[in-house]
Amino acid sequence: MKQNLMILLIWAFIASCGSREMTQTFEIAGDNQSELMEVLHYYSKKDSIYQQAARFLIANMKGHNEVKSIALDSLIELAKNKKYSDEELRNLWTTLSQSDQVSKTEDAVFMSAKDIIDNIDMAFTTWMESPWKDSVSFDLFCNYILPYRVTEEKFVAGWREHLKNQYEKFIEKEDNLIRAYETIHCEIMRRFRNSSLGIPYTAPLKYLEVFGTGSCFQGCAYEVAVMRSLGIPVAIDIVPQTILENLRLLEVF
Repeated sequence: MKQNLMILLIWAFIASCGSREMTQTFEIAGDNQSELMEVLHYYSKKDSIYQQAARFLIANMKGHNEVKSIALDSLIELAKNKKYSDEELRNLWTTLSQSDQVSKTEDAVFMSAKDIIDNIDMAFTTWMESPWKDSVSFDLFCNYILPYRVTEEKFVAGWREHLKNQYEKFIEKEDNLIRAYETIHCEIMRRFRNSSLGIPYTAPLKYLEVFGTGSCFQGCAYEVAVMRSLGIPVAIDIVPQTILENLRLLEVF
């Protein structure tokens, strides 16, 4: 009875005080609305900063989705069990993609309360425990650490823990945010080769490293995921080559 009352109160909040974006997310969610309401109910008992983060995440779900590729999933499974050269991976993808089945689903329609809550809690823990916590505002946290995806990659739970366990040892004694970023960036550059396999989709964050190679954008997505798993706020930005050339000319003259 109490939980039903809380759900009604949450709906009242959405209708009266909630943002237009929050309302739109719930309209998109359809049968998955109960999962989103469970998230809001869970954080209604916690500090307001957690409530704000949960509302931010849900309000910004509109327009975000995941792309599932049967061929990509198959390639990942193959690469988990055997090391392939870049050329072998390209050839495997060419073969697998010929019978690929691709689907695209809005996050609000399928994300479970558990996955959203686990993501929020883990993001907060990493942020709060980082030595540079005071250098990262709540706004930066919400925009550049909290998100559960980087692009349209298939969501796989546990990516934060997986990546943090791999990389945190490199910055155990580091207390400077910029130096921590530089250290992790160099380690990723050592591990990840920039060599496109012709795959138009980004692999799940937890498995981007399986290939050890990928397009420039896929490498950036992997680095963003690693940095966020360590409480380092980052985002992908794209600068057109023509602008870079103009900048170089300005430097020359």
